[in-house]
Amino acid sequence: MQDDSEATMTRRGIGSKNLLGTTANVPHGAAAVTWPGQAFWGNSGPRGKTCRLCSFWRGGSYREAIGSLRDASCAKFESLMAVDTGPQFPHSACACKYFMEKADPPPVNRV
Repeated sequence: MQDDSEATMTRRGIGSKNLLGTTANVPHGAAAVTWPGQAFWGNSGPRGKTCRLCSFWRGGSYREAIGSLRDASCAKFESLMAVDTGPQFPHSACACKYFMEKADPPPVNRV
């Protein structure tokens, strides 16, 4: 039987055990706030920061109809996993330990 963190990982599609380690190493509650494509566990970075504010998050384009940020990939994930493009995830994802403050983060909504 799976424990809660392992079941959550399976539901969310977090399958990069090469990068993230086994489910035994998952910090309590981390799987619930981590998206596929993040370079490390969500909430392992600065408290209150999100991927939109990080220099590794490749976002900046907006949805035409509603003007909100599109999901984007993480350059750090792509570097660590040696892939051209990683899975895209929302700007609101909790920052990971690789967080580096972006000088000019995109606004949440296009003005």
